Amino acid sequence: MARLIYQGAEASIWQDGQTVIKERKPKNYRHPLLDKKLRVQRIRNEASMMSRFQRAGLQVPKIIGSDEKKGIIEMELIKGKTLKEELIKGKENKRNLLIELGKQIAILHNSGLVHGDLTTSNIFSTRNGIAFIDFGLASMTQRIEDFAMDLLVFKKTFKATHSRIKLGWDWILEGYSSFDKAKQVIEQITKIEKRARYL
Repeated sequence: MARLIYQGAEASIWQDGQTVIKERKPKNYRHPLLDKKLRVQRIRNEASMMSRFQRAGLQVPKIIGSDEKKGIIEMELIKGKTLKEELIKGKENKRNLLIELGKQIAILHNSGLVHGDLTTSNIFSTRNGIAFIDFGLASMTQRIEDFAMDLLVFKKTFKATHSRIKLGWDWILEGYSSFDKAKQVIEQITKIEKRARYL
């Protein structure tokens, strides 16, 4: 029997054995036709992005099926701990783990993809390495600005959640340096942060 494991503003996440079901429920404040159109678009986009991440060589849940009318995606359960749990409670070598994470984000960006919601709650540490979940905001791009924003969002949440890991962000950037445009992306992050300070 399925049990609710997460309730978000946009979706409910259910677990049924080794299967996870993401359900986008209708929003009563939206016009029914617009609501249906948005939910269908978001289901299609998320399923498409998951497939693209997988083709890029990244570990993501395998899609079992989807039902646009019901607003659901069924996928395999990722076995492991969230990176948040691993970094707070785990005894694993945090330096190696974060360098590897940086490398995986580099692969992601090198494939012309952004996640859009990188947090240590949307990344898992598994027996097979780093895995990503939650692709509701993922997209395709080649713009340095988009890569920079993807990484900057993660930088803010990472530093807020894991401030005790003093060199943590440096280790992530060490791994990310394998992206051939890493220098441009990091320079753009600095520019964005300067712009934000003067707003």
